[in-house]
Amino acid sequence: MNYYPPCPQLDLVISLNPHSDATGLTILLSPPDQRNRRRKAFRLGEMGNRSFLNHCLVSNNAFIVNIGDMLEVLFLY
Repeated sequence: MNYYPPCPQLDLVISLNPHSDATGLTILLSPPDQRNRRRKAFRLGEMGNRSFLNHCLVSNNAFIVNIGDMLEVLFLY
């Protein structure tokens, strides 16, 4: 998963383009030193089925749950 601190040398960055995960469910445990760090998360928007990028605070030793495309399709249809 892409939970790395920002790289100060942008020409050395190797990353993925914005994408959605095809898996059903991914559960991550946030590292202990990542307390109160802002992370980007996709949430279902209030207007229709549009997703939007939202920032959230991650607590120490918190579980981060990513719901992939397969699980989203099951709940929406």
